Amino acid sequence: MKRISLIPALLAGGLALAGCGGGEAQAPAPAQPRRSVVTQLAKPELLELKVKLPVLLKPFEEVQLRATAGGTLLALPWEEGALVPASVVPEGSWLDADEFVQQEKTAGRAPTEDEIVLRNLRHLAGVKPFARVDDRQLVQSFREAQLQYDAAVRALHRTQRYPDSTEAQIDQARTARDATRAACERLRGLLRDCYVCSPVAGVLTVRERRSGEFVAPGELLGTVVVLDPLVAELHVPEADRHAVRVGDRLTIEFASIKDTAGKPVTREAVVTLLDDVAHPSTHTFRAEAQIANADRGLPAGIFGTTQVVTYRRADALVVPPTALRLRGDRISLFVVQEDGRARELADVKLGRMSPEWVELLEGGPKAGERVVVVGAALLTDGDEVAIQPDPTRSADKGEK
Repeated sequence: MKRISLIPALLAGGLALAGCGGGEAQAPAPAQPRRSVVTQLAKPELLELKVKLPVLLKPFEEVQLRATAGGTLLALPWEEGALVPASVVPEGSWLDADEFVQQEKTAGRAPTEDEIVLRNLRHLAGVKPFARVDDRQLVQSFREAQLQYDAAVRALHRTQRYPDSTEAQIDQARTARDATRAACERLRGLLRDCYVCSPVAGVLTVRERRSGEFVAPGELLGTVVVLDPLVAELHVPEADRHAVRVGDRLTIEFASIKDTAGKPVTREAVVTLLDDVAHPSTHTFRAEAQIANADRGLPAGIFGTTQVVTYRRADALVVPPTALRLRGDRISLFVVQEDGRARELADVKLGRMSPEWVELLEGGPKAGERVVVVGAALLTDGDEVAIQPDPTRSADKGEK
């Protein structure tokens, strides 16, 4: 039997192991790759939350003009849509004939007999009423009553000057004068009722009667609405009532009316009223604001919109929702340090939020730090990062 020697083989194996060397150095571990992230500079900015509310324009006031006296309409010159001026029947003074003549002479005028008789109706000459009921018969009756009064005044003066007049005769003459004066005043009141005046300047929206028609006392002649100022009515949700106060200024936009450039007309309004009781069904508070409308460029009855600021913070820090990392009930985000490594800010407190941004209240970055807004989900504290440009932001917009 042939024996095979193992010594040469063992020697060969040993030499081979010696050649490999038992103390050979291990290869270095590969370097940790840098994480690509997109950052945003943290800087305070104005944050305003607004709610858009519909607005209805209403006339400031609506006045119904009614006839005080019955009779035929002598004048009602206004057509619907016309601007009716405000007018009032002034209180007329009372002058005796001698006093009136003396005033006219002092002014260098010689009054006619008709002017003397109708001297106490001069206050009606300059009145421009909305409507006038036929008062010609009343004027004639007043003329006769005035003549009777003047005769009674002359009789009283003669009685007072006559030396043999008794006190009874003087009292009788004085009573006659007072009675005729009362008749004149009654007729002046009836004449005053023939003038229907609008207490405010406004637009005639409805005319119920025309000149020449007969009207009864209390009958509606027309409706006048005041369009300067206008009242903008809006209803504020109860959660946003704190955002509206009396005296606030609102900007109202009217999409149905265009300016010369073809854009919706906007007007400023001042809040003048805010209800203290909410509507039982809608749970909103009615508010009113006044709009100057001297040019009548805005009609009543149209809708507009206004935006009410419900939340405002001048130095808010906001980040996109992608910057946040959620771990249970803990919220954190990352900032990039000067050495290029990520640092985690834990227990961040959030404020208001929207689909595009989140407000940071506590635990957030300081102004000037770079916040990781893309790539935060794969980061750990201390990771080295490579900042990449934001592909969603065009170069001409700059960095927020």
